[in-house]
Amino acid sequence: MNRALIRRQANIPGTLLHDILMHTCLIPFALAQEARQLKMKGYSGEQILRLPLWRSMLVSIAPLHMLNKQLRDAASSGDLQMTDEVLRKGADPNVLDSNKISPLMIAAQAGYFEICQSLIEFGARVNAEDRVGITAMHRAAQMGHLELIVLLWDKGSHLEGIDSWGKRPEDYATGPARTTIRGILGKKIHLPKSLTMS
Repeated sequence: MNRALIRRQANIPGTLLHDILMHTCLIPFALAQEARQLKMKGYSGEQILRLPLWRSMLVSIAPLHMLNKQLRDAASSGDLQMTDEVLRKGADPNVLDSNKISPLMIAAQAGYFEICQSLIEFGARVNAEDRVGITAMHRAAQMGHLELIVLLWDKGSHLEGIDSWGKRPEDYATGPARTTIRGILGKKIHLPKSLTMS
């Protein structure tokens, strides 16, 4: 889609039939051709035009990547209803961005407890790590989300996981969050689910 937007902004010609042929049958050639055309056009990337209607309609042919994007957006904004809806439609709860950050990591950092619950119910990996080894537990601990620390631990998240800087979730936590983690590590007991953030 991004390539289509760029091509349209650069006024690179291409009929529907041409695009279907080039982008489904001859992808390497299509990419090379677009690169040459963009270089000649001197496209700066400052402005993007809307997709033509017929191009927008083609999105429905392969909607999964759109569902994954909607899931990431919902996790970022705290939209529980949208999160549940796209998960039921088949969005991947473990989809990663370029930094290997998952929707669960996003929601855990923001403190969206119910969204984290929903993601985990649909199979989100609680011990997934981003590019620097930071997990959802690291993020929840850093932000002081006590209920999420308990939820993630209850679902199998490691409290002793070490990131690329050699830090555990406890090292990022302060105040009540650090006390909570130390209590779990020291006593190995389940804290009450009614625990609320201080």
